[in-house]
Amino acid sequence: MPNSSGYLDPTLPFEERVQDLIGHMTLEEKVSQMLNDCQANPHLGIPAYNFWREGLHDVAENGSYLG
Repeated sequence: MPNSSGYLDPTLPFEERVQDLIGHMTLEEKVSQMLNDCQANPHLGIPAYNFWREGLHDVAENGSYLG
């Protein structure tokens, strides 16, 4: 994981960190972040995640009822 990348610096403004992170990503990496079941991106320090939310019949996340 690069240590000199601005996206890793919490003292920078959020928008600047986002732009820096996007600048380090390939098109394929950007597209993969739009999926609900995303693989890890170790060279950027992005962990794998599975994000799913359903709101038609109330809010449920990954099959768990939230209420």
